[in-house]
Amino acid sequence: LSEGIGLKREEMLGIDGKNPDQPCSQFGIHPNLPILHELYNAGHATFVSNAGLLSQPVDVTNYRGLTPVQLFAHNDMTIETMRDDIFQEYVGTGVQGRIADVLANKGMTVNVFSISGSPAVNVGQAGSGVQSQTISSSGLADFNRNPSIANMNEVILALNNATKKDTGFFAETFASKFTDAIKSHEQLQQQLSSVNLGTTFPSGGLSSQFSMVAKIMKTAANRNVERDLFYVSQGGYDTHSNMQTNVANRFIELNAALDAFVTEVRDVQGIWNDVTVVQFSEFARTLDPNSGE
Repeated sequence: LSEGIGLKREEMLGIDGKNPDQPCSQFGIHPNLPILHELYNAGHATFVSNAGLLSQPVDVTNYRGLTPVQLFAHNDMTIETMRDDIFQEYVGTGVQGRIADVLANKGMTVNVFSISGSPAVNVGQAGSGVQSQTISSSGLADFNRNPSIANMNEVILALNNATKKDTGFFAETFASKFTDAIKSHEQLQQQLSSVNLGTTFPSGGLSSQFSMVAKIMKTAANRNVERDLFYVSQGGYDTHSNMQTNVANRFIELNAALDAFVTEVRDVQGIWNDVTVVQFSEFARTLDPNSGE
């Protein structure tokens, strides 16, 4: 009765399937994502389907009772996707946090950054020693930008380093973490202030996030870090109406941001072979739609 929300075959950017064990030999990419088409054909991108949070096979008669995670709310699914720990073997941690912990245990210097809030994906095991920072896409603002006294930062550092014999463990830990955060903030702020990118990133929230990631990458040598992990995000996909138009507009922004990032990292910084970009979505949650569309 209607064409629905599917794309027509002639609209899509065709790619050949490279896995002989699957029934389909050809697939299609949305026409507003030509950067993925380019990367796939160059052997620099791949797609993984049916990667989700089901702990066991289910069907339409029992899927509501056999899944240990909440499948019916975007906020719950977003957090569960970041944690990817349906059997709760590493309670409270996220995927990137656990990766960072493993690398640190192997003796590598690791930093973890978020350019989009404080996500669960970056949380590691307590006491791992991995440094995690949340940074705005517009950069780092001055710490205590309106001090009540001229040398307030120095006073703060002095007070938090005033160890005494009866100082409690929690006070010592807070003081140590606090002073480390101030110092690392100042150092990264100074390093970022001298970074210039060779690529012009387009306007938009996601592009700004990728631009900041590229800038932080250029400070790796000065930070003496061997591995960096970053988190960026793009919302606006919860489209219960006008799905084709809304998704197409989201993909335009995504393509522009990713294209600029690839250009900067590959053609300017020359580190593309040392970079992995992973995208994950928490959609396709139920076996039937929740509306008549």
